[in-house]
Amino acid sequence: MRFCTLISSLLLLLVSCTTTASERPHNGGSAAPVVLSARRAFEVWDERSLVGHVVQFRALESQESIYSVRNPWHQELGQIDSLGRCWRFRPHAEEAEWLGSGPVVDGARLILGASLGARLVEVPLTPSGSMLAAQQARSSQP
Repeated sequence: MRFCTLISSLLLLLVSCTTTASERPHNGGSAAPVVLSARRAFEVWDERSLVGHVVQFRALESQESIYSVRNPWHQELGQIDSLGRCWRFRPHAEEAEWLGSGPVVDGARLILGASLGARLVEVPLTPSGSMLAAQQARSSQP
């Protein structure tokens, strides 16, 4: 009888022990979404070839900008922040690769793998902010 009581007590003890852990980001209670809108767009030309695009996004209530660096097919390859720090995204990697700091044109060159002769050419944005629509409208003109 005593043995059965001991075994049942041990089983109850093992079954009843559960641990729950929850994590919250630091200052998670004060986090709020920020809406960014496209403000300017650039094409990146290396020699006579279009090697990519850069789109500047800015929040209405802030002067800080994020620059999205994209390949010729508008797939985002990296970002440049308002301090000039540039990161290249790596497929299947958890974190982006930091490449350096400097002017936006240098960051775009690093992310796209373009030569030192690559330059940015500003292109218009449509009212909706779509650079792709602006390109299609320009190419359909005679």
